[in-house]
Formats: sequence, C-alpha cells, structure tokens
Amino acid sequence: MKKTILLIFAILLSLLILFVACDEHQGTQQPSGSAEETTIDPIETTYEETTTEETTTPETEPHVHVFGDWVTVKEPVCTEQGEQQRVCDCGEIETQNVDALGHTEVIDAAVEPTCTATGLTEGKHCSVCNEVLVAQEVVDALGHTEVIDAAVAPTCTATGLTEGKHCSVCNEVLVAQTVVEALGHTEVIDAAVAPTCTATGLTEGKHCSVCGEVLVAQEVVDALGHTEVIDAAVAPTCTATGLTEGKHCSVCGEVLVAQEVVDALGHTEVIDAAVEPTCTATGLTEGKHCSVCNEVLVAQEVVD
Repeated sequence: MKKTILLIFAILLSLLILFVACDEHQGTQQPSGSAEETTIDPIETTYEETTTEETTTPETEPHVHVFGDWVTVKEPVCTEQGEQQRVCDCGEIETQNVDALGHTEVIDAAVEPTCTATGLTEGKHCSVCNEVLVAQEVVDALGHTEVIDAAVAPTCTATGLTEGKHCSVCNEVLVAQTVVEALGHTEVIDAAVAPTCTATGLTEGKHCSVCGEVLVAQEVVDALGHTEVIDAAVAPTCTATGLTEGKHCSVCGEVLVAQEVVDALGHTEVIDAAVEPTCTATGLTEGKHCSVCNEVLVAQEVVD
C-alpha cells in the first residue's frame, strides 16, 4: 500500500514538473518587456528538486536465510556417512554429511588348545555390523604330556597302587594303576585325661601305632565349668572413665566377662549469664560451669 501511494505521488510530481517546464518554454517566446511574467520563483524550483530527491524509491534489502534445526535424514553406519538437512522459511535446504561411526571392536577371546582339541587365536569383530576385523586362526592340538604315576605303598587300612601313567595337562589315564591290598593295624592304648574348668577330659582309648587311626575312640568328659565371681561395675564421672560389670572364675582366674571401659560422661555445660556493671556495682563477664559436678569451665571475670 505504501509503495502504491509513493508511486502515485511520483507520477503527480512528474506531471507538475512537466507543466512548469512547458509554461517556462512559452514564456521565453514572449516579446521583451514581459520578462516579469516568465520569471521562475527560485524557491519553487528548490522545492521541486528537493521533493524529487525525497521520493526516490528505496532498494529492496537482500534475503537472509534463517535455518531451522538439523534433522537426520540418513543415519550413519560403521563404514558409510549419514546425512543431515535444515530448511529455511523460504524453502532453501542446506545439507551436511555426518561422519561414519566406524567399527565397534569386540575381542574374540583366544581358545587354548587342549591335548586332543584344536584352539583358536585371538580375533576381533564389529559388535554393530558383525564384520570380522581380525580372523581367528586354528591352533593345533597339543598332544598328551606323559607323567609317571608313582606306585603307592599299602597302609594299615588303605590299599596301594602299582606304577602307572597319565597326562599332566588333561589328566587322561594312559597306563592304569593296579590295587595292592591293605596291611592291617598295630594297636596302642590311649590313656584317660582328667577334665579341668575349661578343658574336657577323655576316657581311655586305642589307636594304631603305624597309621595313627583310632581303633577305640576316647570319649569326651565334660569340663567342670567355672566358679563365677561378679566384678562390680564402676560408674563413670564427668572426667573419669568407668567399667561395666564383669565376671571371672574363682578357681582358675580366667576372665569370663571382660569389664569394658565406659567413656567419661563429659561436662554438661551451663551458661553463667553476664552481669552488667552499674554506677556503683561491678559486673561479671559470661562464664560456664558443669551442672553435674559444678566444675567451673569458663570463669566469670569482674567488670569494673
């Protein structure tokens, strides 16, 4: 609307200038003595020139793109780039590439070969696209490593074994061992033991002097038990530790319930209010004392 008004104004102004120019042209052809009628007012000419400059149509400003947020139109993968776009209100589209993700390496653990089974070397693959990055190679089986199984002498109750062979790696038996019969026991008397306050006693028994196996088990005789005496508790004070109640045996002196140290209670502070001095009486600074034992913790000082 504003441009239309300016255009109309410019057309009217042009017509006005054309009219004035024609009038001036006619005045120049009149006889001498009529110059007064053909003189152009300098103020009017200045106004026309000024008006012409003021009504010049301004140039159109260049468009500046205002793009929205980037939107992914193609997701990147391990080996291929992705793509993002953003759009201006005017419809202009700007595009940029998104870097390829690259492979996500996962270690394919090596498999140790065994005596009879092949193994594998360590490898790698991508956990996203499963591409093999480092291929695993087959490792030959190791074969058995022979070890001598020494002969075992028989004991009183256990059979023995002849010499044999097995693999020290996988323990497969290569030469089986044969059983040798047990020898039998040699008996010895085990003397009875009297019980004490804390230790049990034993009845008489028997064992084998060769292998130590118990042939007649000694039975446990109950301990006599302690004769308890109370160790009185000691109450703690503000500054001194106390003791809990304990117990000991009057026969063997063993502590049955240890007395534990009870921490000192610590002072219970009470503020001794300051006293303002007057014209005739001295005052006191603020102090502190314990409400339990009355010990002065912060002495009040006289204020003149």
